[in-house]
Amino acid sequence: PVVNHAGQVAFKAELAGTSGDFADDELVLRWEVGGLVGVFREGDELPDESGLYGTIFEEIGMSEEGRVLMRCLVTGASGGRTAGVFLSDVGDGDPVELARKGDDLDGPELNEFLSAQISDTGGVALLASFVRPTGRGIFAIEPGSPLEPVAVTMEPTPGENGVFSAFRGSPSLSPLGAIGFSANLSGTSGGFDDDVGLFLGGAGSPVVEITREGEPSGGNGSFGSELGEPTLNANGQMAFFTRFMAGTTGGAGDNIALYRADNASTTFVEIARKGSPPPDGNGFFSDFRNPALNDPGQLAFVADLFATSGSFNDNRGIYFAPGGPLPILLRVARRGQLTPNATRTFTDFEDPAINLKGQVAFLATDSSGADGIYL
Repeated sequence: PVVNHAGQVAFKAELAGTSGDFADDELVLRWEVGGLVGVFREGDELPDESGLYGTIFEEIGMSEEGRVLMRCLVTGASGGRTAGVFLSDVGDGDPVELARKGDDLDGPELNEFLSAQISDTGGVALLASFVRPTGRGIFAIEPGSPLEPVAVTMEPTPGENGVFSAFRGSPSLSPLGAIGFSANLSGTSGGFDDDVGLFLGGAGSPVVEITREGEPSGGNGSFGSELGEPTLNANGQMAFFTRFMAGTTGGAGDNIALYRADNASTTFVEIARKGSPPPDGNGFFSDFRNPALNDPGQLAFVADLFATSGSFNDNRGIYFAPGGPLPILLRVARRGQLTPNATRTFTDFEDPAINLKGQVAFLATDSSGADGIYL
């Protein structure tokens, strides 16, 4: 699910017993005060009537106004235009088609849409593949403007120490439209020792390097060969995890950490590290997933743990970092903890979302096997 600052929550759902069976059993909903609102549904007609919405991908985005972004397959379309990215209207107006398979990029043609993100103000970032020639790129779409490339494979990095060879995971969009991304590089001066980096760009803005593999973290060790998908806020902060750090005091026992980059990336604040205990002291952190970050600098993230009292039954949780210069953590939910109805326990979690108020929304599985969305 995704949550905006107004407290609206958007998510994909699957239905049973529909009239069209697998042809209309997926939909996108928005929850707000007053109930659920249907936004998109598989089998409904596209805005230009050139086909029908097909399979909807899990990744959903939502702006501050409540506009919902989704990417999906398209059925019944001609010319191979079998995938697209769509944005809903705030009220009862028709959705807008933002990009479609086969769209011309002044030579190359869009092929697959691998990720789509939306900012608070309605700007969109896409990770997409293209053909003729084959490659991948990160693209920006500002409201009322055409699609614009931000970074494309085989183009040089800032400073020209290598070229982009692949993009790792999904790009991240700040509330104001800046785009952060992690990339693999080739042709760098350090070979395998500096061939992964974190970068920042956007529509009409040059790409800048935030950090890369081998650069010092400002504390215990240097950044590792895996730099996770970054998350941005409106104040220029970036949150990310890094794995396989070099030069740490504990070697393999503390070579994974979660960071927030402050002050235009000149300062890195360690939020949590492998081998450190969680707030309740039960076990030690072993790994982290992509964090969510809001404008006040607060983080929410899923973490795995080891050496816990309950073994597999309590070795994963969602944690909240209130922000500020000190790495204070609070627990949101943990495997084995009772769900709000107090009859079941949490067994697994998806990556959370966080809004300006510090409210954390997340999808979780409980001990009955049922999935639920919690706030």
